[in-house]
Amino acid sequence: MSVPTPAKSFRRLSEVAKVYLGQSPDSRTYNNQGEGWPFLQGNAEFGARRPTHRLYCTAPNRLCDEGDILLSVRAPVGATNQADRTYAIGRELAAIRFAEHDRGFGWHTLRHAVPQLELLAQGSTFTAVSRKEIEELLISFPEEGARTAITGILDTFESAIEQTEALLAKWQRIKTGLMHDLLTRGLDAKGRLRNPSTHRFKDSPLGLIPEEWEVRALAEVVPSNRPIVYGILMPGEYFEGGVPVIKVKDIQGGMILLGGLLKTEPRIDASYSRSRVRSGDLLFTIRGSVGRMAVVPSELDGANITQDTARITVATGNTTFVRHCLEMPSQRAFIELHTIGQAVKGINLREVRKIIIQFPKPDERHEIARRLDTHERDTRILIDHLTKLRGLKTGLMQDLLTGRVPVTLLLSDVVL
Repeated sequence: MSVPTPAKSFRRLSEVAKVYLGQSPDSRTYNNQGEGWPFLQGNAEFGARRPTHRLYCTAPNRLCDEGDILLSVRAPVGATNQADRTYAIGRELAAIRFAEHDRGFGWHTLRHAVPQLELLAQGSTFTAVSRKEIEELLISFPEEGARTAITGILDTFESAIEQTEALLAKWQRIKTGLMHDLLTRGLDAKGRLRNPSTHRFKDSPLGLIPEEWEVRALAEVVPSNRPIVYGILMPGEYFEGGVPVIKVKDIQGGMILLGGLLKTEPRIDASYSRSRVRSGDLLFTIRGSVGRMAVVPSELDGANITQDTARITVATGNTTFVRHCLEMPSQRAFIELHTIGQAVKGINLREVRKIIIQFPKPDERHEIARRLDTHERDTRILIDHLTKLRGLKTGLMQDLLTGRVPVTLLLSDVVL
């Protein structure tokens, strides 16, 4: 059966759906005992697609239907969810009701159109939109066959994204448990987790740790000729062919983003040679977003860092082992305790040097790091896949909901 090609057809929302503004009931009718209708005050209760209510209301002034699209009409304007049941809704929300067979398409086309409302809201004294502004919103609304096909494609991507997000969340929970086990119990000579009932443990500032382990301050695991230091003042101008300078904002998600690195003139940078980094060094941000970390890749050997970042060279190898230790709750608590400041937070380098870490023998350190690194690589693959899916869906929405690309050209090409 052939699918009609969507025309570049746009309609005002009021032509294809009804708009119902929420109304706040008397606060005396609220309860959390399950009496009355589940109540949504605003977008604070929104999830990825479905809301999660906290309160009930015995005398609501406005109810939405199952399948209605819920739209945040006050700051922040434009957040959307879809009702999975009848809810009482407050004045921060509107319910958009499409015909039953168009609920799925309505969800996608409205989300694509809400930036129009965000622009309207930004031009207002109070960040909000009116019913009239919502009703006049222009949305893509091609003929029925195309709407059905577009909904099927976008639903497929949305489902794949939701499944990948759930798998990623599970994988990250596994990592938390794995880190706890490996960095508190460690591995015996046979490569198995130590068991408190069969192995000896001892008290330490980090809690119970295997008897064979040591506890060392971070300053004790760096070579004497490469102490923990911070970097240079932010260079003022970009110098083509100069020395790359890694800033706090370049360190994200455990990696260094290469695209936006500043470069400084070698002659100026020469006076800051003490903070040059080498491949394998660990970077630790000490100002602004405190505690971001990344290992320097080979392509940035010889780069420099700003004064908001510390360089940690691990004398005994296993830089990633040290990084994993610094992600543990005990170490994070120490970092948070010694982070000061209001507008701009920071931690003194003296305190960074005092951070203590658990320290097994070299072979055990290597194996613990290897297992955690393997899990981290697998997690990164999931993150990259999720990023790709989101990008593909965004591109498809732009193509399909503007009519720029006929849906018939995509049906045979879309592969997840």
